[in-house]
Amino acid sequence: MPEKGLDGNRGNAMPLLALPQGDQATRQKELAAAIKSAEEALSEKAIEPLLQAWEAPLLGRPATVAVRGLSTWFPLDGSLADASGNYRAGRTVKGDPSFVAGMISRAGSLDGQTELSFGCEMPLDVRQPFTFGIWLRPTLAKVGNIVFEKNDGGRLPAGFEAVFAKTQLIEIQRWGAPLTLRFSSSRQEGIELRTREIFNTNEWKHLTITSDGSGRAAGIRVFLNGEPVEVEVLRDNCAGSTANGADLRVGSKETGRSYTGWLDDLRYYDSLLTPEEIRALAIQYPIQTILSGITGKRSKEEGERLYEHFMTRIAPEKMRQQYEELKQMRRRKKALDEQILNVMVMDAAKTPRETYILGRGDYRNKTEKVVANVPAVLPPLPRESGGASPGRLSLARWLVDPQHPLPSRVAVNRQWQIFFGHGIVKTS
Repeated sequence: MPEKGLDGNRGNAMPLLALPQGDQATRQKELAAAIKSAEEALSEKAIEPLLQAWEAPLLGRPATVAVRGLSTWFPLDGSLADASGNYRAGRTVKGDPSFVAGMISRAGSLDGQTELSFGCEMPLDVRQPFTFGIWLRPTLAKVGNIVFEKNDGGRLPAGFEAVFAKTQLIEIQRWGAPLTLRFSSSRQEGIELRTREIFNTNEWKHLTITSDGSGRAAGIRVFLNGEPVEVEVLRDNCAGSTANGADLRVGSKETGRSYTGWLDDLRYYDSLLTPEEIRALAIQYPIQTILSGITGKRSKEEGERLYEHFMTRIAPEKMRQQYEELKQMRRRKKALDEQILNVMVMDAAKTPRETYILGRGDYRNKTEKVVANVPAVLPPLPRESGGASPGRLSLARWLVDPQHPLPSRVAVNRQWQIFFGHGIVKTS
């Protein structure tokens, strides 16, 4: 049977034997049948003509987005160049960033040892209108990390920080965290907000922060993927400007664990964008970029993003409803599958692999052929039914055989060690 290995990230490794209880098996079959029926209704034959008709007038057209007040723009498409026309290039402080496929063409990737500076020209002053936007795909763990800091490593009383602080386990070995934003006017005064929605590890989210210039928490809004989200106000006593002359840095270790993950398309506007402009920046602009062809040959992931966008926002209403119902059924089945107890299983190959003693451990130097067995001084392995070769089950039965001398000797030796400080066999 295929063996995929155990990495600890998804529970038991394949192959698995599911052990449903009560009505779980019935519910599984019902959901599987309903999902199959929904998938047939949303077949490629039905969707593809509509998808192509939507794409056709958009292919090759340049992607456009709001430029009103755009003062800094780092596309991160292979460099730290500023594309706003103001020539505010970033720089690598330490390490070596890599550039991989992102949400808008390519994205910057940080490994936890790399620190970047995006210059000091983004004031992030809550007493002035601004809009700050970026795509983030963090790699989160039990301990959170600092995404951005603009306070010279904590040495300046005023400044800005964005931190993943309160991490939480969302699946097996998979972490998430809300984003905490700190705008400080002094050591004790400022505005601190925390998103109620969390960022999941290795999932892209577009973050937009806006300020109306009032200097109050109520004047700061946070958008995720183009939609406004609720925030928890942790502090709201800003008494002055939060701007300073420090660089905006990502990956710094001076005030905590450095950011690990991806970031893409950083923009700063000296103006307050409207919700419609923010929605276009987070939702429409990435799709327009793919359709424009600027990224070259369309990747499988880009095709999936176009399909998801079309089925969620563009397709006829009935089709969108069917697609949403299909996704809900898939989520219910996934949740049910995770509730069902399973156990890892393995089967022996029909033709056992030939095994040899290797000369000097060299796999190219096969000498004597050997088969599964135990030392002759010990009891023999039990015979399998049908005369099959000994396997894992044979070894397990051999170990727990009442006539086997080794388990009892080991047990006595351990008890002896507990009472007298060392075993009968002193090397135990």
